[in-house]
Amino acid sequence: MKTNEIVAKRIEERLKEVGWEKKDLAQALNISPQMVSKITLAKKNITVDEIKEIADVLNTTFEELTKPFDKEVEIEPVLAFMGEVNTPAAKDGLKLAQKIMDAIIENREARREFEESLQDLV
Repeated sequence: MKTNEIVAKRIEERLKEVGWEKKDLAQALNISPQMVSKITLAKKNITVDEIKEIADVLNTTFEELTKPFDKEVEIEPVLAFMGEVNTPAAKDGLKLAQKIMDAIIENREARREFEESLQDLV
C-alpha cells in the first residue's frame, strides 16, 4: 500500500472519530472540498507539510496518519475512480458498479484457484 493510500484511509478514520465530514476538514484547512476528496481518495501526492497540517487540524500526530496498517486495507476501486457522488441515482449507479467489480474480482479469484487445482492434478 502506498503512503498516499495509508494517509487517505487514516484521515477517513480520524474524520469519523472526531465526527467531521470532508467539508469540515476543507474549511479548517482553507482548501476546497474537491482537494480534500483527492487527498482522501489517494489521488493527490500529499506532502509531509500537508500531512502535518492535517494532523494538527485533526488533533492527531503525523506518525498516526502515516502508520501502516497491520492488515492491508483497500480503497474501493470504483469509489476511487468515481469520487464522491451526491444524487440518489448516482449513488445507486455507484453501488451497482461496485457489485459488478466485486463479482469480477470473485470470478477471477475462483478461476485462479481452479487453475491452480488443475496444476496440482498434472
